[in-house]
Amino acid sequence: MKYEEVYLKAYSGGREAKAGIDDYFPFYNTQRPHQDLGYRTPVEVLHRDSTPSDDHSIERKRSPVSELVDLGNSVGLSLNVVPNLSNS
Repeated sequence: MKYEEVYLKAYSGGREAKAGIDDYFPFYNTQRPHQDLGYRTPVEVLHRDSTPSDDHSIERKRSPVSELVDLGNSVGLSLNVVPNLSNS
């Protein structure tokens, strides 16, 4: 993102930078393929089809939180997720 947005713009200040980056994120997450994600977009990875695999086994549905953690880990982010203990 830095090379595709931040370094290419001459932002006049923090507010302009925030607005530019906020405008860039929808493209970055929904249209731009990512090499680390197998040239898929983050949205494609997050909402991947949960149909049975080729060996006809049924894939276990995963929570959106676990999908986001995996997505973050795949791009080198360390995401600390606190489990929801209210269901205990």
